[in-house]
Amino acid sequence: MPRVRVSSIVAALAVVACATPVSHAQQPPASPAPVVRPLANLAAQRIIVAPVFAMAHGDPLGWAAGIAEPRAMLRQLDSAIVADFDARGLGGTWFFAPDLEKSYRLNSTYAANPYLLAETPLVGARIEVGHFYGDPLASQLRTMIAMQDGARYVMLPVDLRFEKMADGTMERAVLRLVLVDARTTEFMWIHEVQSDPAATFGPAVLASLASHFADLVISP
Repeated sequence: MPRVRVSSIVAALAVVACATPVSHAQQPPASPAPVVRPLANLAAQRIIVAPVFAMAHGDPLGWAAGIAEPRAMLRQLDSAIVADFDARGLGGTWFFAPDLEKSYRLNSTYAANPYLLAETPLVGARIEVGHFYGDPLASQLRTMIAMQDGARYVMLPVDLRFEKMADGTMERAVLRLVLVDARTTEFMWIHEVQSDPAATFGPAVLASLASHFADLVISP
């Protein structure tokens, strides 16, 4: 059997390569889509973030039913939110549950308890940007911003719920956020932030939810 010279094979491959059009896979990868941070313009402002108000029940996998102390869990979520925002450098300009609680303790005859705000009418309700809310929440929030120098806008984490993923074996936490102008009592922005999916509920779900909340404002 005749031997083929290596040089001849290389030359033949070179000809084929030159004749073959460049495939789509060889094109430079497309630039990733820019990260959208709808609240980035608020990063440098003095914003109040109220405590998470309520938790819904009745999720398909029973996460809510398995939480023995819902109020304690909501306070854990508050702490996770504070920790994530602090890590991103917003602890000095944004006010969170511990700041509001401290102000309330020092002025309990004047200030509203941040854990007892009149948010019940907002839970599960249809809220529209540009509409207005009334008393007693309006008076409570006006008092709150008066005690936090320079603040005007209040972020209300109104309700937390758990929803099943499409595969039926995992759920995720969903926190509804409502940004209000405490001076004009106007609803400014409404959004639902989601945790990463998980098979079971635990601290990692709360940490994920807090992280995605902070992602709306500033990069990690």
